[in-house]
Amino acid sequence: MFRLTAQQRVDYFPRSVIEVVDELQAHQQMQLQIVDHVVLNYPSVFYFFVSKNRPELAAHLRQGLDVLIQRGEFDALFTRYFSANLETLSLASRRHIMLANPFYLESP
Repeated sequence: MFRLTAQQRVDYFPRSVIEVVDELQAHQQMQLQIVDHVVLNYPSVFYFFVSKNRPELAAHLRQGLDVLIQRGEFDALFTRYFSANLETLSLASRRHIMLANPFYLESP
């Protein structure tokens, strides 16, 4: 998608706020930019994929993430790794467009 955007075959493509700054830096030779006045908001998820032959691994990952969330450590890790990029984006000063995601399901 970066290449297609740089070649003007598409006008834009959305990226997560936790990815976009690093990805833009990794593709700086393409002379792309982050739109600076608007944010598309829609619910989404990140997935961990494991082999279907390792259901115990999936269970351990889920259990570990649940523990991190309950203890507040997940938020601390998120802040540690993503707060600088989020501050760079100045999200509060942008126009937020709320979009529905019919494929998003709340976790049980």
